[in-house]
Amino acid sequence: MIRQPTINRLLKDQSGNTLMLVAGMFLPLLAMVGSGIDMSRAYMTKGRLQAACDAGVLAARKTQVGSKMTTESEAAGTRYFSANFGKAAFGSRNIDFDVWAADSKTVSGLGKAKLDSSVMAVFGMGEFDLEVECSATRDVSDTDIMFVLDTTGSMLDTNPSDSDNRFVTMKNAVTDFYASLSNGISDDVKLRFGFVPYAEMVNVGGLLPKDMMVDRWTYQSRIADGSTSDTSTRSYNANWREVGGGSPTNSTSTFSATSTWVPPYDGGEFGSSHAGYWNYSCNTPGGSLNTFDKSLLTTRTEAFPGPPVGTRKIETYRETWNGTINNSSYNGSQCVMTTTTYSDTVYEYDWITDPTTNETRYWKYKPVEYDVSSLISGGVGSTMTVKIGNDHTDRTVTWHGCIEERDTVKASDFSPIPSDAHDLDIDSKPSSQATKWRPAMPEFIFTRYDVAEERISGNHNNLADLGGGAGKLCPSPARKLAQMTSGDLSSYLSSLRADGGTHHDIGMLWGARLISPSGIFSSDNSGKQSRHILFMTDGEIDSGVDRQDSYGYARLDRRRHPGSGAPTNGDQNILIEKRFIAVCEAARARGITIWSIAFGTGLTDAMKTCSGNDKAFEAANAGELDLAFKAIAGGIAKLRLSK
Repeated sequence: MIRQPTINRLLKDQSGNTLMLVAGMFLPLLAMVGSGIDMSRAYMTKGRLQAACDAGVLAARKTQVGSKMTTESEAAGTRYFSANFGKAAFGSRNIDFDVWAADSKTVSGLGKAKLDSSVMAVFGMGEFDLEVECSATRDVSDTDIMFVLDTTGSMLDTNPSDSDNRFVTMKNAVTDFYASLSNGISDDVKLRFGFVPYAEMVNVGGLLPKDMMVDRWTYQSRIADGSTSDTSTRSYNANWREVGGGSPTNSTSTFSATSTWVPPYDGGEFGSSHAGYWNYSCNTPGGSLNTFDKSLLTTRTEAFPGPPVGTRKIETYRETWNGTINNSSYNGSQCVMTTTTYSDTVYEYDWITDPTTNETRYWKYKPVEYDVSSLISGGVGSTMTVKIGNDHTDRTVTWHGCIEERDTVKASDFSPIPSDAHDLDIDSKPSSQATKWRPAMPEFIFTRYDVAEERISGNHNNLADLGGGAGKLCPSPARKLAQMTSGDLSSYLSSLRADGGTHHDIGMLWGARLISPSGIFSSDNSGKQSRHILFMTDGEIDSGVDRQDSYGYARLDRRRHPGSGAPTNGDQNILIEKRFIAVCEAARARGITIWSIAFGTGLTDAMKTCSGNDKAFEAANAGELDLAFKAIAGGIAKLRLSK
């Protein structure tokens, strides 16, 4: 029996209450801490999911061409999403990412994942459904882009892994680049494109005001310098007639032609290019023809009216023919042979001897000043007639639009650019004969062996004749900066042609002149737009001292070469590279961004230096060229997240 005092003591004792309270609070505390842990995991996972989604749409938009989502762009977006989120980030599962073109300039994405709870599963909350949205857009502000494109003969070559030649591939890449920047831009954005195709020269004559061109200029040419003559004779046969015996008979037979494959040939600057073709020929037996009883029948003379006036001698002969003569022609892959058989066939003919005058015409080869004002006033395509044709005849020559540069200096260092190197001055307008441009006229120019004047009776080769016409030496016309439709672009690219050697300096020089905000075209280039030169070539500098370029005929004119003798090709290549780098630096000093692409060739140090080292690309094939253009488009446009 418990005593009353003991009961009272137990009722007043509270030492076991804490344990009971803790037991009662355990589950609420577990739920509170567990929810915090799982919610933190969910927030962290969703944050990573959002970052991955953003990376995915940025990558997809950066590689997108035009307004439609391509397989390549979708793959790029997915690849960047996966790289940033992983297969099971924070223990997530059922990961999914969709990306699509929301409009012409925006790419949107949706990222999803499930995350199993770790603590709250005890309370029946098994998973979190995570979902994020993202969008990326590319904004283009007012922008000028000047393409300086290598259009030399080697552009007709095909890279080993490509199906189209470099020239076609380049034009396709430019078209895609245009679409990438142009699609979806706002109506108030001014996007302008210009072009400078270059080889040894540039065709800018149609863009220059007439008062910036000279009226007279000196070319390595020739002038008529008298003639001498002497009298001799020339003989020939005529008036063949059959007079007796058996008349000749004909028979035909066929045999297979001999076929030979002629591979494609790039004639370069001075030869004719052609695609590969089959050449067919007929190996025809010569037959066997005998003549006998050849006899002189009569001899007579008559007055010859001249020139020169004299006496003609006419001797009449008789011959008897026996045997065969074979002649063949081919029809497709077959040869048709005609055999003519003679049997005591008798012919008579006249052997005529006339007096003739042999005239020797002399030329003096030297620098000759020409009045070219009619070409300048008439514009590109105008002609003039000069007495430089063979035998002292007139020749009509055409100005195709290429120019020779204004005065320069014979230097080997262009840092800084010498003040008298007017040709390397990007901005200054002409103020004198030395600072004006000159029409390039290869049809005036004749090659010779030394700078000394030379009087000879023979005809030295004319530079334009070597190339099959002066037009081959002049690239397609350059185009000033202007807004262009896709049709305008297609039409212009179709007009380009490839020929000639590689002079980087003249291409970059005129690209800089046409885009400079402070130069001779400044009235067209005012504004706060960004300015970019996109320079693309498929080869290192390839000049020749025996070829026409923007500085005349190098071996004789020697306007750039600092040495005392004739320059070599190697000397000139080094000089052109130094001048190229100097022009690049001058252009960048004017706030112009230069992007360089070496296509199908190695990226040279000069090209890296030209673009400031961080904007130069090397492309071995069409796919890499496309990626280079896309990277440049991404660098020009401003890529940003819009959601």
